[in-house]
Amino acid sequence: MAAAVVLTLPLAAYLAGPRIGLFTGAVVLSAYVGLCDDRRPLSVRTRFIALVLASLPIMIVSRADLIHLPYLEPFSLGLLAIPLTLLWLTGFANAFNFMDGINGIAGLTAGISGLGFALAGLWANDSATALLGAVTAGATLGFLPWNFPRAKIFMGDAGSLPLGLLLAGTALVAARQRGQGLPVTLPFPAGVQILGPFLFDVIFTLGRRALHGKRIGAAHREHLYQRLSRQWGSHTPVSVLYGAFSVITVALALLYAGFSDLGKLISLTLSVLAMSLFAQRVLSRDRPLSAETQEPA
Repeated sequence: MAAAVVLTLPLAAYLAGPRIGLFTGAVVLSAYVGLCDDRRPLSVRTRFIALVLASLPIMIVSRADLIHLPYLEPFSLGLLAIPLTLLWLTGFANAFNFMDGINGIAGLTAGISGLGFALAGLWANDSATALLGAVTAGATLGFLPWNFPRAKIFMGDAGSLPLGLLLAGTALVAARQRGQGLPVTLPFPAGVQILGPFLFDVIFTLGRRALHGKRIGAAHREHLYQRLSRQWGSHTPVSVLYGAFSVITVALALLYAGFSDLGKLISLTLSVLAMSLFAQRVLSRDRPLSAETQEPA
């Protein structure tokens, strides 16, 4: 997947502007870091520094500067945009990596999300967003038959880290000011909403572990998708369900700009509420892990 992206990004840069080509550096470095981590686990510090370096080329292209929230005028984050953008890029790359734990879930979600960004770009005549989304979707969907429903190969960190960076970076590009009075393609947080199902699972799970005094960085099997796959005894329906979640959040994100302030607020609130009810349902039917599968306290 990383190779497919690296080979097609120069064409995207030729069509949409050379700055998009900077994504190539982010993909190459994050894929290399992921490959090293797959072969021999890296320390948390080394991995974090490497992801920060991989994020820098994307930050040259776009940053989370302009925020559009219901009932508020669009406002700029100023200098805060730099650390928050870095947090967004590295955080979602890691979140995407955490969610790559069963056959097809990461591939389906990335493919659908990429197509969502591509459609948003086409709709708004934004070639940069459209091509980045198409590149991401194409690389992922080309990989998917080898990983779903039965896995012959796995994405690994070498695939999940660059995909996470690509999706997070595309959300930033979609939210940038294009000038000449043109509206942004996907207002922040609409671009984030596309990636909402994965974000919710990770934030909910890590927050719950923190409340219970568990180590956030320790290996575990407590993500909602992991619990659900144990309950259902299969990866396939869980991956399809998360793919369906992505279809819904893509649709809401594409419609976000056309909503009234009340509609925007309802769209964002209902997404979180629906995922919260889903989480409660999964937890209510879950069984404790056996002693052999629990990590040390």
